[in-house]
Amino acid sequence: MGKQTDKSDLPGYKFDFDHPLAGMRLDDPNCEEPNGSEASVENNSTSRHANISESMLLLPLRKTMIPVPLEGVRSETRPRAAVVVAHPDDETLWCGGYILTHPEFRWRVVTLCRASDPDRAPKFRQVLQQLGAEGEMADLDDEPAQVGLPIEQVQETIVQLLAGESYSLILTHGPKGEYTRHRRHEECCQGVVDLWRSGGIGAGRLWLFAYEDGDRAYLPRVREDADRRQVLTDDIWQEKRRLIMDCYGYGADSWEARSTPREEGFRCFDSAQAAVIRTALLKEKT
Repeated sequence: MGKQTDKSDLPGYKFDFDHPLAGMRLDDPNCEEPNGSEASVENNSTSRHANISESMLLLPLRKTMIPVPLEGVRSETRPRAAVVVAHPDDETLWCGGYILTHPEFRWRVVTLCRASDPDRAPKFRQVLQQLGAEGEMADLDDEPAQVGLPIEQVQETIVQLLAGESYSLILTHGPKGEYTRHRRHEECCQGVVDLWRSGGIGAGRLWLFAYEDGDRAYLPRVREDADRRQVLTDDIWQEKRRLIMDCYGYGADSWEARSTPREEGFRCFDSAQAAVIRTALLKEKT
């Protein structure tokens, strides 16, 4: 598959991940600002849509003007983003900070395993509410023996969980997982990358979690070759830890609580071909 373009449901706008205000920028470079300057990323603070009231928009109805809450409009126009992980809690551990700091996305979080787990399934639904996300769980085998699953079964499950939607961004596990070792993490990555290459799922960009533990020498931390890394602010990191400890119920001395990274890292791809090549190289190094 060739390079794909990020898409948004907003007519006349493009999505730009590096933009400081959720990346929404005017598609027409000739569109003038109120002061006569051209609209640009650098001049976004003076853009015409910055003058729209943050509390409401006025929309016509039967030749009258009525207030419509802005959040009601955003709920239908936000670009979609998905997190595809093996287990409930992976979404919080490896990209919870990114989800919390990017409410401009309409998040869908899905897991390959544990749908019938009477303990973790309801906790996952509680975390989704805290994150303001929708989601779904599948129930692939997750026994300690970690017997390998047919990749076709993994891919079919991912397609069903993503519900036929196209996403501006998908986040998932790295090709070697985040620690030594969980086979389901690796299978999840392979399934997502292969589906993106074949056109089985639609995504503008794919980001893979980028962590390693030195073959169990230390707790997971961001890899040196990560394309994107960000240290979370105190409040975001504490909220992330609260989800792990209060919602998922892990104790302060648990591996999960101690492993909750303050710095998050990703390998970032805007084409399926680049993702396939790089993940293959990483597997060869294993």
